[in-house]
Amino acid sequence: MKNNIQYYSNSDFNRSVISRDITRSIQHTFSSFILYNKGSFLHDAQQNIYFDTIPQEFIDQVEYTCFLGKIKTTEIYGIDLSAFSKDTIEKLPKHHTFRLKEASFLSTEDAALLAYTQGLLIWNQRHTYCGACGSKTKRNQQGHSRKCPSCTNSIFPRIDPAVIVLIEYKRAHQTPLCLLNMHRLEGGYRCSLFSGFVEIGESLEDAAIREMQEEVDLKVHNIQYQASQPWPFPATIMIGLKAESKSLDFTVDNDEIKEARWFSPEELQQMVQDKKIIISKEGSISKFLIEAWLKEHL
Repeated sequence: MKNNIQYYSNSDFNRSVISRDITRSIQHTFSSFILYNKGSFLHDAQQNIYFDTIPQEFIDQVEYTCFLGKIKTTEIYGIDLSAFSKDTIEKLPKHHTFRLKEASFLSTEDAALLAYTQGLLIWNQRHTYCGACGSKTKRNQQGHSRKCPSCTNSIFPRIDPAVIVLIEYKRAHQTPLCLLNMHRLEGGYRCSLFSGFVEIGESLEDAAIREMQEEVDLKVHNIQYQASQPWPFPATIMIGLKAESKSLDFTVDNDEIKEARWFSPEELQQMVQDKKIIISKEGSISKFLIEAWLKEHL
């Protein structure tokens, strides 16, 4: 599939992996900081997410900092302010807060960097203690791993893989149909695809087959990879697949899925134009896959 680069991803950002093992002072001329606080990020009055300087007390007292990489010669750090009081944070330069999911002003590059930052800082928060012996762990590789000083256990970030599947039914001499998950809204619906986490011991194909049987009681086959997206809430990788069904008969599970229906590309396009349907959330791989399917068949 062409042009399948997803929101929250940026392969051009220099993560400078080799620099993670270099000990350095982060408050210097060529540093810039991304500031995170209890699920929100900070930006200045111009909606700039980079802070060139922050008070030294934050550098001295902050528990979680992560070296993210470089933009040209500037080193970028993620700083977690969650442990500081509101009064202390007010000492920062004039700023505003926003949540990543709600930040429509972000460029693709900045959204990808914040996704990376959020996932890494949350991972550090959640692995303060060793899962093997319970001792407090120490930051390692500038926030990219943690080490237990008691049992020498090394801990690295883990990603939760999930499949998201576009189910297609091919008709003879007509455009195919697509089964969509329907979420009722005032005045219409938001449609999306079907998804689920990959379990231990499953391939991506196995997970797609199981999830589609669980959610809509359909047996799918001819599973094909389409695209992937890092989904930073907090650390999921969404693997976009397309699969075929030989049957139109389905049954929703009435748990995760309450309503679903088949659409032809013509019908779906018309309902979007009539504002009866919204296609998934902006920036989601679900929206990307559905719109790619429409372009393919219209």
